[in-house]
Amino acid sequence: MATFKAVVLKHQVRSDSTFNIKVRITHNRKSKYINTNWVVGKDDITRSFKLKNHFFIDETEKLIKQYRDICNKNALLLEDMSVEQVVDLVTKTEKTDYFSLDIVEYGKKQIELMLKNGKDEKHGTVKNLQSSLKSLIKFVGREEIDINDITAKFLKEWIEWIPGKRVKSQYPANIRKLHNEAKREYNIEELGIVKIPLSPFSVVKLPKSPKRKKIDIPAEKIRELFSLENPVMS
Repeated sequence: MATFKAVVLKHQVRSDSTFNIKVRITHNRKSKYINTNWVVGKDDITRSFKLKNHFFIDETEKLIKQYRDICNKNALLLEDMSVEQVVDLVTKTEKTDYFSLDIVEYGKKQIELMLKNGKDEKHGTVKNLQSSLKSLIKFVGREEIDINDITAKFLKEWIEWIPGKRVKSQYPANIRKLHNEAKREYNIEELGIVKIPLSPFSVVKLPKSPKRKKIDIPAEKIRELFSLENPVMS
């Protein structure tokens, strides 16, 4: 399987002392570089020419994920392809095939609908979902989270990070409901339209909510309770 990595080549400095970010693709022990539209300066990279600007890190990760998705769809053909053919495959596939959805923004819209329809009066669903989204935002460190970023690995790391046994179960369960709702809304599987292909919650087993402790009442106390005479009502 082909591998991808965003790189900055120090020997390819431009006339204005900036560098073009490239994606290195390695397949069958051979490598090729794909140019991107992003240009960085020395403040965006480390001394060892690694990206340190989080904007470019996030954007190149999205692009690389798109390339991986294309390769996964053509996995049976990939084994017999040269690295040049793989480059041609990922660069010529229409970018409009990539679907992006901000799960945080989607969650906020679902909360608005719940409040509008009066579905939160008894069960506190809105507060629970709001707390879950806040936990997700704090874990990632940004307000926007692409639904494609929520993978099995992502879930495991988030669950491990969440403090508190009860919310460690509740928060992922709330996001699972949100994720499933998004799939129901955007995927039309009978027509072959699957904009959200990942099902991380079917892979990761969520922690069980801790049971509340039962208070054992001695039999003597129960007999004493039933032996009490009811007061006479005047």
